[in-house]
Amino acid sequence: MRKACPSCKIDLDPQYLFCPECGSTLDLVPDAASDPESPALDAAPSTLDASGAPSSSQRPRPAPASSQQSRAGGKRFRIVRLARGGGSATPFDIPDAGLPLGHDEGGLSFPDDDTVSPRHALVVPAGDHVEVQDLGSLNGLYVRISDAHPLSEGDCFVCGDSVFRASLVAGTFAPAEFKLYAAPAEKPVLATLTRILSDGREGEVHPIRTLPFVIGREEGDVKLGGDRFLSRRHAAIQAGPAGLALADQKSRNGTYVRRGGSLHLNAGDIFLIGRQLLRVESVSL
Repeated sequence: MRKACPSCKIDLDPQYLFCPECGSTLDLVPDAASDPESPALDAAPSTLDASGAPSSSQRPRPAPASSQQSRAGGKRFRIVRLARGGGSATPFDIPDAGLPLGHDEGGLSFPDDDTVSPRHALVVPAGDHVEVQDLGSLNGLYVRISDAHPLSEGDCFVCGDSVFRASLVAGTFAPAEFKLYAAPAEKPVLATLTRILSDGREGEVHPIRTLPFVIGREEGDVKLGGDRFLSRRHAAIQAGPAGLALADQKSRNGTYVRRGGSLHLNAGDIFLIGRQLLRVESVSL
């Protein structure tokens, strides 16, 4: 079998889950030259880091096949762990009592991801959707955006492996104290974007003067060539109906906004805990 993009119509490596050009989910295409009698190849390792295969201790433990299925409104739900940069997707059934997610305890654990809290979240079926409850995690819950997301003061979002915080509050100062530094011809600052470092400290602060303001690996106003999960042109801050908005630029791994409280997620929605990409799926009974 091989994979082809339904939008770009190009053939891609069968390990890819999404098209690197447009972000579309890839379709399996039968390979006429394949031998149906030949033995199947082992599935690619499930990992966020495409540079190497994990040990067995690095792989999250799947729910037992005999576990009770989640039944709500004629559906059962499951969580699929996605692998950025290629690799196989791994499904986990959600029982009626819910599926705990955490670093080292719960139904689905990620012992080698220190960005996941010990008890991070609980996924519970609720009718025709699932609720994801934050259990007091350090890094919170992030949801992948499909449409432009209106930005509010202090919003945090993730592009690739990089975390940013937006500030829409204009700075104030006494003009008389900055006469020698003022630049009348320079465009005013509309907002600022602060990169949050891996240890929680604030990194570089980027003034946003013109729109769209682009974040990418190779193109844009903020370029982060060392982030291997960042697309060439990943996301942009642009004008929205009521202020500034964050929009994904058809990136390969998506753009995620931090949400507070419980998440109401439908089948197909993707959320992020730590560095783990998880998709909600429903299976009709």
